[in-house]
Amino acid sequence: MRSAVALISSGLDSVLAAKIVSDQGIKVRGILFYFIFDNLYYKIKNGEIDRILQPLGIPVKKIDLTEKMVKLLQTDPEHGFGSCMNPCIDCHIMMLKTAHGFMKKNQADFLITGEVVGQRAMSQKESILRHIEKSIELKGLVLRPLSAKLLEETVPEKKGWIDREKLYGIAGRSRKRQLELAEKLGIKKFSTPAGGCILTDPEFSKRLKVFREKKDKRKVSKEELILMRFGRHFWPRNNLHIIAGRNESENNILETFADQRWVFQPVNVPGPLVLATGIEGEKDIKLAGGIISRYCNKRKSQSVKVKYVNKEKGISGILDALPVGEKELEEWRV
Repeated sequence: MRSAVALISSGLDSVLAAKIVSDQGIKVRGILFYFIFDNLYYKIKNGEIDRILQPLGIPVKKIDLTEKMVKLLQTDPEHGFGSCMNPCIDCHIMMLKTAHGFMKKNQADFLITGEVVGQRAMSQKESILRHIEKSIELKGLVLRPLSAKLLEETVPEKKGWIDREKLYGIAGRSRKRQLELAEKLGIKKFSTPAGGCILTDPEFSKRLKVFREKKDKRKVSKEELILMRFGRHFWPRNNLHIIAGRNESENNILETFADQRWVFQPVNVPGPLVLATGIEGEKDIKLAGGIISRYCNKRKSQSVKVKYVNKEKGISGILDALPVGEKELEEWRV
């Protein structure tokens, strides 16, 4: 019995691709790649992904690629970024390399992806798909069931493991054909296309881009990428990065990252918890306190008592902080 490894994201295309091949009598095992700063990770944590994939009857191994992606974002990716900070081509190569290793380890015959020709401008052009395969010596071993009839025959088709006539020729960004196919195949659960990779989110991407410019791309880390999802971010100058929680829930999240950063909190009044890196002296301490005061003080004129601490350096204190001006706040905000 022939076997294959399917790259599954829980989105409709990848679920369909795995189902199409499985229905041809191929033993399919899935792998799901994720980054802990991405939307998919939170769907895994709350059990949504398992609820979607369970009806498929295909075992799926979840693989954390966070460290590999962090290393990629600490450089200038060979194939560049997309419209945001998404290194799609390099990311696809990274995933397929990892999948290729998993395929060989499990003695599978080929890989399956849910890619659709022309669906994504950067990574799903036919020429790019061929380039990705060539760069990792996978030519002919990646089957894309949804667009197979628009592409060259793969090894599984040529050798008769897969019936090409039972594959499809879908192209473009429309989801109509996939939705019709899902109904035909009895697939009712899948993730919606909205809220995809966080690196395609304009706000998140802007924060990452500014971080790389004002601090150092080599300082991009797993922790920094997680923090970019939360709070209000300010850059008063290069290297001085201040994050203010927007509500109690975000304050609690920011507090878990406090050990290696400056922490500022209002005394005896509700307000944001603030994390800061790059503090160089009293002026910066007052500035961070002023951001807290701005969000605590409805009159925008009176000072607010703010306590601060840096555990790593053994520094702590309390100051009377006057609110920073609205103009400066907006200039610094990312």
